[in-house]
Amino acid sequence: MTPRILSIVFMLLLSTTWIVQTGCRAGEEAALVRGRAYYDIYDEAVNLYFKPPYRKEQAVGLMRSACEYHTELQDASCYNLGILLEIHGQPDQALEAYKRAQSLNPHQLYALAIQRLGGRAIESSSDYLKFMSQIVEHCRADDREAALLSMRRMMSVAVGPGHPITLHREMLDQPFVQKCLGDSVQYQQYVSELPANSETLDGAIYRERAAVHPFHGLWDMELYLRGLQQREQSHNRITADWQNVLQATRNAQGNVVARELRAMFQALDTYGRRSQIDGQKALAIKRAAAILLQNDPYFARVRGNAAIQSVIAPILR
Repeated sequence: MTPRILSIVFMLLLSTTWIVQTGCRAGEEAALVRGRAYYDIYDEAVNLYFKPPYRKEQAVGLMRSACEYHTELQDASCYNLGILLEIHGQPDQALEAYKRAQSLNPHQLYALAIQRLGGRAIESSSDYLKFMSQIVEHCRADDREAALLSMRRMMSVAVGPGHPITLHREMLDQPFVQKCLGDSVQYQQYVSELPANSETLDGAIYRERAAVHPFHGLWDMELYLRGLQQREQSHNRITADWQNVLQATRNAQGNVVARELRAMFQALDTYGRRSQIDGQKALAIKRAAAILLQNDPYFARVRGNAAIQSVIAPILR
């Protein structure tokens, strides 16, 4: 599992907003969530999918209900249903979930997810999205020259009359594009010519979404939503501790993983003492981290470390 997918799974494990919503199917399925707290539903979804006896179909059913029937952040629910279905080995159904998300909100993230699975993205009025869709399609076809041509056209539009596209470096300096064009001198020149961290509508949207996320303040949600959690060090204490856990895991340093994980859990305990709801959020993150360390292949080289097990065992009971 790549660090980016690992990051997504981590957020799926901890986020009540993106895992399940209060809305569900009419009748019997609505009764499953009626009158229950967010975190009760969250705990059930996490336990169903990620813990023995792994009743994954039921967990997917909860997510599917949120996608189909709950109107608040419905597009996000559908997108994360797609992620869960990909993990579940059902790419065709995942593609349909991404298309549903795109129909509700024509965000570039959803369109690119559709293309990544081989589907055709829904048309968008966004010039940036149109060019990026072309670049992704050409890269998938291993046509680097065509991808560079689309990028050149996008750059010319961005500096042309009226400036219909506002570009910044992060828009082109993405992992997928890097893998396709990273060794191209022309691509490197395009990226170097763009300013970093420019004020854009996308940036404002990321900040707004981060500000209203239930884990805002506890976790660096803006860094996560931007997809930079594995590339940029966070100033958030708890997120930074998790980044250190991942780095130590890459280096197969089990004792360091245990130390950083213990520091992270101590910081979460401190945060959780502020209120009952903060305590529930802190526990959600601890459970997400413990479940990943115990089950995800990414941590296979270090999970047998006795110090790590002593930290996560109480959380998994």
